[in-house]
Amino acid sequence: IPLSAFSTEDGTASRDYLVVENSKLSYPIAVYRHDSETYTALLMRCTHQGTELRVFGDRLECPAHGSEFTNNGSVQSGPADE
Repeated sequence: IPLSAFSTEDGTASRDYLVVENSKLSYPIAVYRHDSETYTALLMRCTHQGTELRVFGDRLECPAHGSEFTNNGSVQSGPADE
């Protein structure tokens, strides 16, 4: 992913995350930019039952049972436990 992908179209702002789709993967990937040199890429799959996660700013949420994950992949609330 080029760094320019994190810039808005007019170049006046920077996005905090991107969602990347790849036909070879069953789930999209959320790529978070923490600062100019630190990024996290997370497969958007809930570890509880495999539901595709949704991005809500700096967190990911499972629409099936409400598990929440931080933008570094840590579980914030269950039922997911990893």
